[in-house]
Amino acid sequence: MKFFKKKKKENESEFEQKLSERLNNEKDPDISLDNIEMELSESEKKVRPVKLEKRDMASGNRDTIADTCNQIAEAKKQVQEAKLEYKAVTDYLADIQKIDGIAGKEREELEDAARNIITLTRERSKYQTADVKLSDVQFRNISRYEDNMLREIKQMRENEDYQRKVKGDLRQLAAEKAKLEFEKDEIIRSQEILKKLAVLAGSLIVLLDVIFLVLTGKDEMNLNVPFILSIILGAGIAFYIFYESRRNRIEILNNSKKRNKLVGLTNRVKIKYVNTQNALDYAYEKFMVSNSMELSSVYDKYVKAKREAEQYRSNTGMLNFYNNTLIGELKMHGLKDCDIWIYQAAAIIDNREMVEIRHRLNERRQKLRERIDFSYEVQKSGLSQLKLCMEEKPELQTRVLEEMTKAEIEFE
Repeated sequence: MKFFKKKKKENESEFEQKLSERLNNEKDPDISLDNIEMELSESEKKVRPVKLEKRDMASGNRDTIADTCNQIAEAKKQVQEAKLEYKAVTDYLADIQKIDGIAGKEREELEDAARNIITLTRERSKYQTADVKLSDVQFRNISRYEDNMLREIKQMRENEDYQRKVKGDLRQLAAEKAKLEFEKDEIIRSQEILKKLAVLAGSLIVLLDVIFLVLTGKDEMNLNVPFILSIILGAGIAFYIFYESRRNRIEILNNSKKRNKLVGLTNRVKIKYVNTQNALDYAYEKFMVSNSMELSSVYDKYVKAKREAEQYRSNTGMLNFYNNTLIGELKMHGLKDCDIWIYQAAAIIDNREMVEIRHRLNERRQKLRERIDFSYEVQKSGLSQLKLCMEEKPELQTRVLEEMTKAEIEFE
């Protein structure tokens, strides 16, 4: 008994030392979108190399079922938001096709208005950017989203803060998982030692009994006491093996419960991380920045430039005239968002600019498609787990349906 306790303490000490060395030597956890190991099935890896670890819902744990329903509801919300943005981008591309289709005199009038807008805008930009280093592209881009910029900056900053926290959380979860795996291996190794001990002890008792029998028959010695002691020794060893085996089984069950709970927590963190990273990637592409600090700086410069521009309104009347002319021409051809082209007049007269805009829009639409596909796969996986739970455990059907109603989801 003391031997095993001593061995266990040595193993725990060894584990703590290895774990400490591993965490000290480990770089920041690799949680990029291409490397997060969220354990989904192989078919689900078509959207992202992400794998969700399956949870044991057959136990009927309400938290487990509720977590799955909430994950599905969150994925559904992500799909709805992405679809709205996807429609806006698609409408944008449709407007480009309509502009490309304008020809003849109408095209000449449209391009003339665009040229005058560019000329007047550049003249005004000289004043606006006199003391502020802000490119025309950045100025036009921020102008399009000016009304929502403060909210966009705040959201981007919150998402970046969350991502930094997730790195620490994932490292802690990984360490906890490694500890549980180590404990599981130690229990299994202890069980193997008990099996070997049982075989060795049994063989030793049998050998002693045979020796006692041979000596008793040969020399007529009275070996009843040693014989009984050997039986008592065997019984003691058997009881010890039974006790340790039972304790190992209990520890294995507890270890399994802890790992299942850890899996659920890890999945929630990973799904939230991927959704947040998708939103950040899209926002970076949308505003052509690399982080919220840069976006905030660009916006501050824009505000300053705009404030200075108000001092130079000498050309505003003419610019408004051509702006209205441009908008009027575009409205005649059924464009959904005409105002945008005031800030992108160069694309109307320069096909290379238009190609670049179309390319960026297609990239944004592709990111949105990937975001929608990923969220659909999360919904599909979660609904499959709920359906399987109801099939394997009919008595859980009511509980599953209640949680689905709370989360406002249903089977397709």
